[in-house]
Amino acid sequence: MSTWTLDQLQMFIRDARGQQLETARVAAQGQAYNPSHPQEARRQWAKLSLLANRRMLEHADGASAGVAQQDFMLRMWVIDQLGPDDTDSD
Repeated sequence: MSTWTLDQLQMFIRDARGQQLETARVAAQGQAYNPSHPQEARRQWAKLSLLANRRMLEHADGASAGVAQQDFMLRMWVIDQLGPDDTDSD
């Protein structure tokens, strides 16, 4: 998955469940952290990681604290590294 395009991974996340979502979240987050990507692309990858994370929360069985922590940490990283964007709800 680390070599998939943004669109490929987004399509995968739509139908993924459980560990598949965690794998997709990590792959998207890794792309967001990649400094060789332009800033806007990194934001899009981060948004995709957050989407996978939200989908995990929908299906979390008692693991919602870990999912919430991942969400918080990625959001804080985006604000710190890429800057805040008051126009984006993510």
